[in-house]
Amino acid sequence: MLYPIQLLKLKLMADGLAVSSRVREALSSRPLTLADYATTSGMSLVLGEDVWVNAPLRDYNPNFVSESPPHILDLESSEYVVLSDGQTFPARPIPVPDYHDEKNNSEEPYTSYAITHTNIAISERGSTVSSTPSRGPWWTRRSRPGTS
Repeated sequence: MLYPIQLLKLKLMADGLAVSSRVREALSSRPLTLADYATTSGMSLVLGEDVWVNAPLRDYNPNFVSESPPHILDLESSEYVVLSDGQTFPARPIPVPDYHDEKNNSEEPYTSYAITHTNIAISERGSTVSSTPSRGPWWTRRSRPGTS
Protein backbone atom coordinates (compact mmCIF):
# COMPACT_ATOMS: atom_id res chain seq x y z
CA MET A 1 0.00 0.00 0.00
CA LEU A 2 1.24 3.47 -0.83
CA TYR A 3 1.58 6.25 1.70
CA PRO A 4 -0.46 9.39 0.88
CA ILE A 5 2.65 11.33 -0.20
CA GLN A 6 3.68 8.51 -2.55
CA LEU A 7 0.20 8.47 -4.03
CA LEU A 8 0.45 12.23 -4.49
CA LYS A 9 3.59 11.72 -6.60
CA LEU A 10 1.67 9.44 -8.95
CA LYS A 11 -1.25 11.87 -9.11
CA LEU A 12 1.07 14.79 -9.90
CA MET A 13 2.74 12.82 -12.70
CA ALA A 14 -0.65 11.86 -14.14
CA ASP A 15 -2.62 15.10 -13.61
CA GLY A 16 0.02 17.82 -13.51
CA LEU A 17 0.48 20.70 -11.11
CA ALA A 18 -0.94 24.21 -10.88
CA VAL A 19 1.39 26.86 -9.46
CA SER A 20 -0.13 29.73 -7.48
CA SER A 21 0.73 33.33 -8.28
CA ARG A 22 2.41 33.61 -4.84
CA VAL A 23 4.79 30.77 -5.72
CA ARG A 24 5.46 32.17 -9.20
CA GLU A 25 6.35 35.51 -7.62
CA ALA A 26 8.55 33.93 -4.92
CA LEU A 27 10.45 31.92 -7.55
CA SER A 28 10.52 34.61 -10.24
CA SER A 29 14.32 35.00 -10.23
CA ARG A 30 14.57 31.78 -12.28
CA PRO A 31 12.28 29.86 -14.60
CA LEU A 32 10.21 27.08 -13.02
CA THR A 33 11.70 24.63 -15.51
CA LEU A 34 14.14 24.62 -18.41
CA ALA A 35 11.48 22.78 -20.45
CA ASP A 36 13.97 21.56 -23.01
CA TYR A 37 12.73 17.94 -23.19
CA ALA A 38 9.44 16.25 -22.42
CA THR A 39 11.00 14.79 -19.26
CA THR A 40 12.16 18.19 -18.02
CA SER A 41 9.05 20.19 -18.85
CA GLY A 42 7.68 19.82 -15.37
CA MET A 43 8.61 21.37 -12.06
CA SER A 44 10.94 19.33 -9.89
CA LEU A 45 9.89 19.06 -6.26
CA VAL A 46 10.74 17.12 -3.14
CA LEU A 47 7.55 16.11 -1.36
CA GLY A 48 7.96 15.66 2.38
CA GLU A 49 11.49 14.55 3.19
CA ASP A 50 12.42 12.29 0.31
CA VAL A 51 9.81 11.81 -2.41
CA TRP A 52 11.10 13.39 -5.62
CA VAL A 53 8.81 14.23 -8.54
CA ASN A 54 8.90 16.12 -11.82
CA ALA A 55 5.33 17.40 -11.98
CA PRO A 56 4.11 18.48 -15.45
CA LEU A 57 2.94 22.09 -15.76
CA ARG A 58 0.20 23.24 -18.10
CA ASP A 59 2.53 26.00 -19.36
CA TYR A 60 4.58 23.34 -21.18
CA ASN A 61 2.15 20.40 -21.37
CA PRO A 62 -1.25 21.74 -22.48
CA ASN A 63 -1.87 18.48 -24.33
CA PHE A 64 -2.46 16.56 -21.09
CA VAL A 65 -2.48 18.93 -18.13
CA SER A 66 -5.94 20.43 -17.65
CA GLU A 67 -6.53 24.16 -17.27
CA SER A 68 -7.22 23.61 -13.57
CA PRO A 69 -5.17 20.68 -12.27
CA PRO A 70 -6.49 19.33 -8.96
CA HIS A 71 -3.09 19.78 -7.28
CA ILE A 72 -1.73 23.25 -6.46
CA LEU A 73 1.73 24.33 -5.31
CA ASP A 74 1.19 27.23 -2.93
CA LEU A 75 2.78 29.12 -0.04
CA GLU A 76 1.36 28.84 3.47
CA SER A 77 3.14 30.70 6.26
CA SER A 78 6.23 31.09 4.02
CA GLU A 79 6.42 27.32 3.42
CA TYR A 80 5.81 25.60 0.11
CA VAL A 81 2.96 23.09 0.12
CA VAL A 82 0.99 21.04 -2.38
CA LEU A 83 -2.76 21.21 -1.83
CA SER A 84 -4.48 18.08 -3.09
CA ASP A 85 -7.75 16.31 -2.31
CA GLY A 86 -8.30 18.40 0.83
CA GLN A 87 -4.85 17.56 2.18
CA THR A 88 -1.73 19.69 2.57
CA PHE A 89 1.68 18.19 1.81
CA PRO A 90 5.04 19.86 2.50
CA ALA A 91 7.03 20.48 -0.67
CA ARG A 92 10.36 21.96 -1.69
CA PRO A 93 10.86 23.25 -5.23
CA ILE A 94 14.18 22.29 -6.81
CA PRO A 95 15.44 25.43 -8.54
CA VAL A 96 16.75 25.61 -12.06
CA PRO A 97 20.56 25.97 -11.79
CA ASP A 98 21.95 29.49 -11.46
CA TYR A 99 23.89 29.08 -14.70
CA HIS A 100 20.72 28.54 -16.78
CA ASP A 101 21.09 31.91 -18.50
CA GLU A 102 24.87 32.42 -18.28
CA LYS A 103 27.30 32.23 -21.20
CA ASN A 104 30.99 31.44 -21.54
CA ASN A 105 33.59 33.83 -23.02
CA SER A 106 32.54 32.80 -26.54
CA GLU A 107 28.93 33.79 -25.77
CA GLU A 108 27.75 30.17 -25.84
CA PRO A 109 25.11 29.30 -23.23
CA TYR A 110 26.34 26.84 -20.61
CA THR A 111 23.14 24.90 -21.18
CA SER A 112 24.50 24.06 -24.66
CA TYR A 113 27.12 21.92 -22.95
CA ALA A 114 25.23 20.39 -20.06
CA ILE A 115 21.91 20.53 -18.33
CA THR A 116 20.93 19.19 -14.97
CA HIS A 117 17.80 17.30 -14.21
CA THR A 118 17.58 17.54 -10.42
CA ASN A 119 20.45 15.25 -9.39
CA ILE A 120 22.05 14.33 -12.72
CA ALA A 121 23.92 16.31 -15.35
CA ILE A 122 23.65 15.43 -19.02
CA SER A 123 26.36 16.62 -21.40
CA GLU A 124 25.74 17.42 -25.06
CA ARG A 125 27.36 14.08 -25.89
CA GLY A 126 24.75 12.24 -23.85
CA SER A 127 27.02 11.33 -20.95
CA THR A 128 25.34 11.28 -17.58
CA VAL A 129 27.18 12.32 -14.46
CA SER A 130 25.47 11.68 -11.16
CA SER A 131 25.92 14.08 -8.30
CA THR A 132 24.82 14.22 -4.72
CA PRO A 133 22.06 16.87 -4.66
CA SER A 134 23.03 18.21 -1.25
CA ARG A 135 26.59 18.90 -2.45
CA GLY A 136 26.07 20.45 -5.87
CA PRO A 137 26.89 24.16 -6.05
CA TRP A 138 23.51 24.94 -7.64
CA TRP A 139 21.74 23.14 -4.83
CA THR A 140 23.31 25.21 -2.06
CA ARG A 141 21.67 28.34 -3.45
CA ARG A 142 18.06 27.23 -3.06
CA SER A 143 15.48 29.95 -3.20
CA ARG A 144 13.11 30.27 -0.30
CA PRO A 145 10.21 32.70 -0.05
CA GLY A 146 11.53 36.24 0.23
CA THR A 147 15.11 35.34 -0.76
CA SER A 148 16.97 34.89 -4.00
